[in-house]
Amino acid sequence: MADPTIAQLKERAATCPVRALSLQILLWDFDPPSYDAWVEHVERALLHQVNLIAEKKHYLKSLSEDALSTVVQIALDNLVLDCSAAVVNGNVDVVIAFGGYKWLGEAKIATDNTKIFHGYQQLTTRYATGQPGQTAGGMLLYCKDERADAILNGWRAALDAAIPGAQIVDGPVPLSFRSVDNRNSASQPFKIVHLAFPLFHVPEEDTWVLPKEAAEAGRLAKKATKQVAAKRQRDRDAPAGAASNAVAGTDAANDANVGDS
Repeated sequence: MADPTIAQLKERAATCPVRALSLQILLWDFDPPSYDAWVEHVERALLHQVNLIAEKKHYLKSLSEDALSTVVQIALDNLVLDCSAAVVNGNVDVVIAFGGYKWLGEAKIATDNTKIFHGYQQLTTRYATGQPGQTAGGMLLYCKDERADAILNGWRAALDAAIPGAQIVDGPVPLSFRSVDNRNSASQPFKIVHLAFPLFHVPEEDTWVLPKEAAEAGRLAKKATKQVAAKRQRDRDAPAGAASNAVAGTDAANDANVGDS
């Protein structure tokens, strides 16, 4: 069997996000990407983790901030991304590296905007270097106590009011947005993606049962549906019955005529 071509590998990998993300890193060992292309790849990998974490939040919502960040780090490592907590002008929660490239992530359990803003200030004024190949990062918001959309929209409005020049725009998915900050020591634009991890999980199947009025409304609708179906069946049967009666009447008349003759 001949070795697969790069095109065949890409075609097969396209059917699975994990394969596609991992293969791309391996290919970049031979043909390194631009920083922007690499950052785009990092964001795709992070979004994949957001989806996976959302599907397992009933197991993860009780974890601490550090534990959740460790889950993210391990998952990204398994996608062949060099990811860890590391020191870059301080203790950064998530550092992703590739050659001389770096992406810096500040993680927060999103309880209030003041706490999130403190983390944002750390990311933009303490950790960010503004050096080439190090001009992107993210805010990872672990939304455990409220719905993620409410938390993210509140944080977006707070950031816009606090830093009017943040250049806020929509992000790659609904639970995200982008901003720019240039307050690093190099005064270079530092691009930030804000990602909400939806960990809020309050099942209601045992606390909110169907009200009696709703149950009765359902019963009446079901009864009415059955009545309509029964009427339709009677209407379909009626012509056949009438025709049968007409034939029987004709036969009886014919028999009578034969008797008379």
